[in-house]
Amino acid sequence: MQKAIVWIRAIFWLVVVVLTFCNMMMLSMDLMAIGMFLEAVNCLYTFYHQK
Repeated sequence: MQKAIVWIRAIFWLVVVVLTFCNMMMLSMDLMAIGMFLEAVNCLYTFYHQK
């Protein structure tokens, strides 16, 4: 499961980078904000569910 999450995150950030270089700045900034929020949620989840 963790491996799938890593791949999804990598593909998501790759799409953000491609959109940034295609001059679609509003869409890429919105996706960056969503991505940073999801990264923060993931960090909090892993912090509180450590074994």
